[in-house]
Amino acid sequence: MDEFVKTKLNEWQLDTLLDTFKEQEVDEESFLLLDDAAMQHLIPKIGQRLKFQKHHKELLQAACSTKDQCLSEKNVETVASTTLLTVVLHPEFAIRQMLGGSLEGRSILSTLDEKQSITSKERKLLVRLLVSHLIEKHGEMPPSDTKIALAMALIYEFPCLKDDTGSSYGAWYTPGRKHRPATGFLEERLRNVRKRMRSLIRPRQQEPQEDHAVLTPDSLSSPQNIREMVAWLKANKYPVSEVEAKMKETSIHRSKWIRCNGSKTISEILREFPRLTDNPGMISQDFQQLHPEAAGQMFEKWPAIADKILKYAQREGKINVVPDDVTPGERALKALPNLLPPSLFKRGGKIVRPTTAESQRAFVNMQPVGTNIVEYLTNVDNTFPHVLSLGHERVSQTFLVVEGHAIETDSLLEAVDLCFKSFYVFDTNYPKECQPTWEFLQHCIYEINGQESSAVKFLRTAIAHT
Repeated sequence: MDEFVKTKLNEWQLDTLLDTFKEQEVDEESFLLLDDAAMQHLIPKIGQRLKFQKHHKELLQAACSTKDQCLSEKNVETVASTTLLTVVLHPEFAIRQMLGGSLEGRSILSTLDEKQSITSKERKLLVRLLVSHLIEKHGEMPPSDTKIALAMALIYEFPCLKDDTGSSYGAWYTPGRKHRPATGFLEERLRNVRKRMRSLIRPRQQEPQEDHAVLTPDSLSSPQNIREMVAWLKANKYPVSEVEAKMKETSIHRSKWIRCNGSKTISEILREFPRLTDNPGMISQDFQQLHPEAAGQMFEKWPAIADKILKYAQREGKINVVPDDVTPGERALKALPNLLPPSLFKRGGKIVRPTTAESQRAFVNMQPVGTNIVEYLTNVDNTFPHVLSLGHERVSQTFLVVEGHAIETDSLLEAVDLCFKSFYVFDTNYPKECQPTWEFLQHCIYEINGQESSAVKFLRTAIAHT
């Protein structure tokens, strides 16, 4: 991509397309030769494509005027549709032909044509077939532009497989950038095939999680007042109204202190700010200061999202029979970890592969009604914040458990909401056993930017079409 292309995209306020044009090596000459078919490949989103087509057409007209070869609008359209060359993605992938060569592939084609969606099992099979063809034609190390071409051809043939990333194919393939490896279903399958082909023993290491990026404004109180309030809060739990007021006034200081010189442990944080766990509402109040736009999202959006999750889980055959009086919201929360299996990760030099049951327990630990909470807190080995639910089928009580403290909540939904907020308030990573589940809530419910796995992107796209 040369300066001409970069200048035009910036001038037309379409700078979000810079990466795509760069990846496809569109220079000034090919830029001027773009026709509707090429634009549809390069710019999947209709709104952006219409804007681009308008500006591109005006550019061609202006170029004609400059050369004293002005054409009527009709002639310009004729030139654009008949004379200009089509920029074709190389190599080309005939998706239907690739899938039509096998019984399994034809079954997937039929499902996509009829239902405009696929299950996670069918998605894995689709990826396996595509990667098999990719390796057969281009070897086990195909270049990035070849993988992009395959991903683009897939969503062009089946728009229902698009995701909401900028490229619309990010769940299938995202090129590596800024020292980060490429991701997506195609890349992950390629990586696994290469390892098997080379008989490597060492399993894949999990990518490090991104820090919870938070912008904190400056505190309005003086440093001296902040120090006095922090000291008072260490010594006083009452009156509650005064505790709440001082906690709110020191929330910005607290957020900066937690993140200063690297994150503190939860134990260190609670020694400095004990009221976070023994005064109800303080974690939510601090989260409100950090992410005011996200604070109420769970209760507003979950009912609609829960219905979609249950429909998708039923289609996947991953929903358990529960009593009729269990709310759809609770059923969806319990089903979510089953739809987002955890990845391998390393712990103490060993590779760990969590089971679905372990993922479920890390997300919501269900214990029998009547469980002694004091004994539970003494014996629990989870060092991360987690939800405790008393009652397996019917929920009797729910708690957020943090560093030996159990904060009771009114519902399972409230406990999950509070647990999510605690990760940001304490600036701690999601537990790896159920990381995809929390990632899903982060992106789908709270709409907070950050790392997102391919499985989460796919589930968000799948339920959007449910």
